[in-house]
Amino acid sequence: MADMPFAIPPELLALREKIDALDRDLLDLLNQRASLALEVGEVKKNEGSVTFRPEREAQVIEGAQGPQSRALALRKRGAHLARDHVGVSFA
Repeated sequence: MADMPFAIPPELLALREKIDALDRDLLDLLNQRASLALEVGEVKKNEGSVTFRPEREAQVIEGAQGPQSRALALRKRGAHLARDHVGVSFA
């Protein structure tokens, strides 16, 4: 029997297109951030500053783990719990 082509529902295609657009936006933002970080390095080099400051790194990481990140982590944890519950229900 020949493989039947799988028709992707239009709703799923639309969602995937949105995700792809967001991925492109994220990549663009990451590239912009990297450029700025290189500029910071140049400024520090020109003024003779220390290039790596652990306290600044901690500040950036803490900022990235703001309320939105915590909410996402909770949703992921909830999804894992739900998946575990479904798995147990069908065991």
